[in-house]
Amino acid sequence: MATKRTEITEDFALNAAQMEYMLRIHNAAEKADAEGNDRFFHELVETEEWKSLFQFGWDQAWDRYEIMIGQCEDC
Repeated sequence: MATKRTEITEDFALNAAQMEYMLRIHNAAEKADAEGNDRFFHELVETEEWKSLFQFGWDQAWDRYEIMIGQCEDC
């Protein structure tokens, strides 16, 4: 059984630039997910902007983001 993460530690939190980026793409990511458009996420993580901001993949970034905005249902 997975343990829910209820507190955000400093090493887990997104920094301001990462958070701004995730807020900016939130609606597009939600739409791509609802449509099953995995290509959106594969292309996203290959961009120079992503690589300059994140040292981890999409799933981890989205989990961190959802926790920080209080919308993670299964973290």
